[in-house]
Amino acid sequence: ERERERRPAHEFVSSLFFFCPSAFPLASLKGLEEHLGEIKDYLALVQDGKLPINHQITYALQDTFNLMPNLDLPAFIRSLAVSTNDSMLVMYLSAVVRATTALHDLISNKVELRQQERKDEQKEQLKEGKAASDEKKKAAAAAAAA
Repeated sequence: ERERERRPAHEFVSSLFFFCPSAFPLASLKGLEEHLGEIKDYLALVQDGKLPINHQITYALQDTFNLMPNLDLPAFIRSLAVSTNDSMLVMYLSAVVRATTALHDLISNKVELRQQERKDEQKEQLKEGKAASDEKKKAAAAAAAA
């Protein structure tokens, strides 16, 4: 069997939340999978006759299975569908809000760019107008001098 170094549970949980708050459910599911694998291995060994039946373990497993909800009840299926629909509605609305915000930012950016282009065009026109008036003054001064 594997030897494991056991850390206190509060250290494990606090380190998980420190590094990644969403890691706790994932770690719980991995731990559940590991325990279910150990139960499967134990039951296989008992079935093969390699281990004797431990009645305390059998009673604990029976209690566990008896406490599991009946997933075929219409009321349970309906409540699960309603809660799923509520969650999906929240996700849909948040996606719509993000898309609306992104479109608003895109439009605002486009308006700002057009305003900047207009200002740049006006500056160029002023420079061209000033250059043209300077050339006219030079031409007038040259004509007057001649």
